Amino acid sequence: MALIKPWLQFKFGAGENYTPAALSRFADSDIEAEYTRLRKAALGRLKTIGKSEFKESDVYIQNKDRYNLTAKQILREGGASLLKYRLASIYRFLSRKTSSVTGLREQSQSMLKKLHEHGYSFVNADNLQDFGRFMEATRVSAEAMRYDSERVAELYDASKKDKVPVDVLIKYFELFMGD
Repeated sequence: MALIKPWLQFKFGAGENYTPAALSRFADSDIEAEYTRLRKAALGRLKTIGKSEFKESDVYIQNKDRYNLTAKQILREGGASLLKYRLASIYRFLSRKTSSVTGLREQSQSMLKKLHEHGYSFVNADNLQDFGRFMEATRVSAEAMRYDSERVAELYDASKKDKVPVDVLIKYFELFMGD
């Protein structure tokens, strides 16, 4: 049976209280304590994401080292104003649904459902991240051109049938677009 944890509570209330300007109303010691508490929660979530099927997701890669500094280190490095910015950053991360494995799974299921509704039945839970990476790489490569995403998706589907790794497919697509 899964352990159900209560939602994370934010000591200062709603999101508008987690901007650097709004945090100025609170005592520095309270800000330091809230940063420490939320940092621990963020690091815990990131550790869990890092052990899951989402260890190569943008959420994990972009945030895995973001909260390494303690409140004391931040205060030494940049003072109370930097700590307020870092607390606001942690709040934004933790308040996103995608800051947890459950939220990432819900997002993946929603994406899969939408892709299947649009006829992309070859995309599944096992290749969703690769498909997303490929589509993003082609969007970047073909930035100056209007390139039909359906045709790009068909290319991805054909490559999977021929067992072409997504990194190789991206490389050849970028070479093709460069000529």
